[in-house]
Amino acid sequence: MTFRASLSVPFGLALGLGLCLGVAALVAGPEPAVAAPRQKLVCPKTLEEPGAFADAAEHARYAACLRQAQARRARAAKRKQDGKPAEAAAAAAAAAAAEASPREATGNTRPGGRDFAAADQAMAAIPGIPDARFWGDSEADYMRVLGGVGGDWLALSAGGEDSGFGAGLLTGLSESGRRPDYAVVTGVSSGALLSPFVFLGSSRDAEMRDNFMALNAAEVFEDRRTPESLLDTWPLREFIARRITRELIDAVAAEHRRGRRLIVITANLDIARPVAWNMGAIAAAGTEASAKLFRDVLVASSAIPGLFPPMMIEAEAGGKRIQEMHVDGGLAATIYAAPDSMLLAGATQPLPMKSLTIVVNGKLQSSFAVTDRSLVGVLGRSLSVGVKRGSRSTAVLAAAAARRSGVPFNIAFVDQDFDYPSRGMFDAAYMKALFESGVKQGRSAAPFRSGVPGAAEGPDAAARARTGATTEGAAAQAGDTTAR
Repeated sequence: MTFRASLSVPFGLALGLGLCLGVAALVAGPEPAVAAPRQKLVCPKTLEEPGAFADAAEHARYAACLRQAQARRARAAKRKQDGKPAEAAAAAAAAAAAEASPREATGNTRPGGRDFAAADQAMAAIPGIPDARFWGDSEADYMRVLGGVGGDWLALSAGGEDSGFGAGLLTGLSESGRRPDYAVVTGVSSGALLSPFVFLGSSRDAEMRDNFMALNAAEVFEDRRTPESLLDTWPLREFIARRITRELIDAVAAEHRRGRRLIVITANLDIARPVAWNMGAIAAAGTEASAKLFRDVLVASSAIPGLFPPMMIEAEAGGKRIQEMHVDGGLAATIYAAPDSMLLAGATQPLPMKSLTIVVNGKLQSSFAVTDRSLVGVLGRSLSVGVKRGSRSTAVLAAAAARRSGVPFNIAFVDQDFDYPSRGMFDAAYMKALFESGVKQGRSAAPFRSGVPGAAEGPDAAARARTGATTEGAAAQAGDTTAR
């Protein structure tokens, strides 16, 4: 299966993911028929987050101890809340069982729901929220939902832990007083996790920073296989449940009613197409089910296939409930500004925004690095190369489409000379340094470039690339441009 035209843009990412999963299958081997006996877990009385992990075994021990501590707290809370001996004993037994048993894999909902055909998928909708989503590769759907919004648009790319750059850049723009009130914000993968806070504006900068700084490997995954992945992301699911509060979701709904739009991209593996989730419409539904869907979409957008488990999302087709399989939106596009068909040279539909700004959470080019001969080393390097190639390709096409449409274009990315060392996955010191680098760039007189360095963008492209010409962002260029 292929993603129609959508695969053409992020080919580097698709290649990177293919390499990752192929290596993972070869190195990890088949799931053993009988699990090896578990060693007794010994945890310290006080569990302190290390910030970075020496190896996968250390991370696994920390994650297991964290679960154990959470189970103890749950039992204590139950005992305090309910003084009845029988109910307290039952609660304690349930907590102990949860501690002893493997957690439910991320994305599991209920048995069944996987018996459906292409015709069912084509008509499937989210029960009670008919405008919850549209096909991300459909020009007609895109224009119907976003064509009349106008204003300044911001696209946040994929990037994993490098998304600290985007968080810092937007914070720096706020501090400089030059941050636009973006009418549309789109997010892919880790960019999707930032997107609700960015969408809500400068007042959420401190919350965004605190959430980002609180993120570490133990808050993202447990080093344990599921039937569908090498790692289990129940910690990320719980992290999002804690951080994406009902108050935040209600605030997104209020902005949606004002006419602004927040879009998050996932990839539907069943029909092999990108899905654009209208997060404000989901938030505006105002139910517990819609709040759960809001959070599930964020988890799904970061579900790297094969590495992390997919998210199963329930939809309805002709009165029948089905479970769709959704994974990382980066499989379709590491950046989302418009359907691929609108970015290509032969496109006839102009882009509808007043200005387009892309924040690339990472560098645009890979640097030399001797890859570690380990599963994690090969996976990490392959993903990094794929994401950078995909992001650069999409940015080049988006810049060209913006130029043809008469839309001012801005792009920011991690400086190629940034070389702060990372000691492991989600290393706190590395992420802080990257965040501070973004803040510094956001405060600067010229936080954005007006084109992708080295890309052919017209007669003056070579001169711009040599001089490194920049712009002060959407606010600086938008003044002479009529809103579409």
